[in-house]
Amino acid sequence: GINAEYGQFEILEDVANFALCEVIAVHAGAVRQKQLAPMTKNLAARLSLSSRYYLKDNRKTESLVQEHVAQEMLRDTVTNLLLLDPEEIARQITLKSFEVFKKIRPVEYVTDLFGLKSGYGQENIEAFAEKVNTEMY
Repeated sequence: GINAEYGQFEILEDVANFALCEVIAVHAGAVRQKQLAPMTKNLAARLSLSSRYYLKDNRKTESLVQEHVAQEMLRDTVTNLLLLDPEEIARQITLKSFEVFKKIRPVEYVTDLFGLKSGYGQENIEAFAEKVNTEMY
């Protein structure tokens, strides 16, 4: 959780004076910021291209980001496919495909492979085929 992370920032003061906030750039330099609950988990998975985490001193009232930073956050949301790491793209596609693939039961595979009729259905193998077709085209 968040409370365990304060030590990494070498905060020597009372941690109650600080809060982890998520700042999201929404449009034209405007930002939305919200304080995260102290027990919020899986911070990396929650983060989007248009957002950042900031440690806020609760005793201060100024905005966490200036307008030029918000503009930069918005620019980061526009992704050029050619700038992305191809290995990372392949890794992420593989992980997403595996979530569907691992649901295929052996009986589905065998009935599909040999063109047999079965009462077990083929919804998982069909979902995987659809996933592969979506990724390819």
